Amino acid sequence: MRFRYLREDAEGDPHALTPAQVAKIVKEGTPVYTDSPEAGELLDKAGLTQEVSATGKIPIAQWFARYPSNIFCLVTPPNHPLDPAWKKVVPAPVHRQLSVNEAACAIVFGSGRYAPYKYMVANRVNAHGEVHLPKLFHQPSMIPTSVGVQAWGREGGGPLAIIWVDYAIFYNNKQPGITVSVIDPEIGAVIETVTFDSGPDLQMWQRFKVKKAEPKPKNTSPPPQAVSPKPPGPRQKVEPLRDPLISDF
Repeated sequence: MRFRYLREDAEGDPHALTPAQVAKIVKEGTPVYTDSPEAGELLDKAGLTQEVSATGKIPIAQWFARYPSNIFCLVTPPNHPLDPAWKKVVPAPVHRQLSVNEAACAIVFGSGRYAPYKYMVANRVNAHGEVHLPKLFHQPSMIPTSVGVQAWGREGGGPLAIIWVDYAIFYNNKQPGITVSVIDPEIGAVIETVTFDSGPDLQMWQRFKVKKAEPKPKNTSPPPQAVSPKPPGPRQKVEPLRDPLISDF
């Protein structure tokens, strides 16, 4: 098995391949895989496409169990999916707020020693909040960290979710779903960000097989014909209209 980077220009880099080189390898019958859906834009230029060949998922509860004493920044636009599994993994007030499906939500909450404290904002159009973590979680010795959470509805340009840490945008998403960033309070930094879709599991990775794209159907409709403007005819004498009620015969 060989690993290579996909680049538009791979000249001088023995560890990279261009889309044209990938197309040649695929044509020769060698299986080619990628783990990046973003590679599709480059592969399309060489007449290639991707299809999902394998996925890796874990239950929502198992993902949250990996962070027994952490801080979570959660944002989601209105009409977000909410699987029943969420009821057992987030505090009851957070779950009640997420259950209001029509509202955008911006929430900061904790687990373990940080579980008693939470911050929640909800609005049909724009949910926006900024918090200072040492103050919110009553931990004066915590590394000074400010976070912002914001979610919009479609009326505000969404669905859109933003998470920023210390006034630098960390996450910007236009995909539907519930997005969660995990902060390690010992270092005051984000250590993971994921987006949950409508199912009970979190998709951790995908593998795509690269193959030749199907030819696009040709346009068989005749080309539009140019129409020359009709030359003006001779001017005609226009008779005044008469009211038929007073016309004579």
